[in-house]
Amino acid sequence: MKRCKDCGRLLPLSAFYEVKGGRDGYRNGCKECRRPRGAQSARLARAADPEKYRRQNNIWQRENRERRNEQARKYRARHREEINERARRYRAEHPERTGANNRRWEAKHPERRRAHILMNQAIKRGDLLRPEACELCGANKRLSAHHGDYDKPLDVIFLCRLCHCAAHRMAKSFLAAVA
Repeated sequence: MKRCKDCGRLLPLSAFYEVKGGRDGYRNGCKECRRPRGAQSARLARAADPEKYRRQNNIWQRENRERRNEQARKYRARHREEINERARRYRAEHPERTGANNRRWEAKHPERRRAHILMNQAIKRGDLLRPEACELCGANKRLSAHHGDYDKPLDVIFLCRLCHCAAHRMAKSFLAAVA
């Protein structure tokens, strides 16, 4: 047991950070009291040289891409409703931005928009059935329709996000192989 010099509480040694130079091998202040000071000093150091921390963060992001992606996946899974609510709130507060982006895309790609509308109508009528799994990898994930040719709006394959991205990267050679 040890008494914290800041709050005066008597706490077990596990409540203190270890330090090699200390008399008993532990810091004088408990973790709870020291935590805000550590965060504050880190904020001050970042404010003093933000470019240094940006560089360090970029290096860490590159070296730990898989770990970062896994953390992001876990965060999105835990906070799905909160993220969706923020997006809904943003769209409601900024209709001119979201609507303008959609209108720009539609004006730039009228043939794609027409194909999407016709395909969605066919799905609603029951003329086109959406499968349960990706037509390439078989994953039971959320699917999107991929048009190989927008002049044939009902000639689509339903793909998961990974396969859909691959289809766009590989474009025509990919579609020729699966069609």
